Amino acid sequence: FPVTITNLSHDQTTGKGIKYIGDVIIGDNVAIGANSVIFYGVIIGDNVCVPALTVIKPYTRLENNEQR
Repeated sequence: FPVTITNLSHDQTTGKGIKYIGDVIIGDNVAIGANSVIFYGVIIGDNVCVPALTVIKPYTRLENNEQR
């Protein structure tokens, strides 16, 4: 399925870019809904479902809260 990765963190008035650096780690068996935005530094654990149109802020950690 198609995935779009974009970097729109630039100032269009001066043309100077601002670089945000951080890994995005996505575990196994993860579903990410359409048009979701995942910022830098995010960790998504195994067996997590991210709903469509979700914005995940920088340096967020999502874990599966499964009950056993």
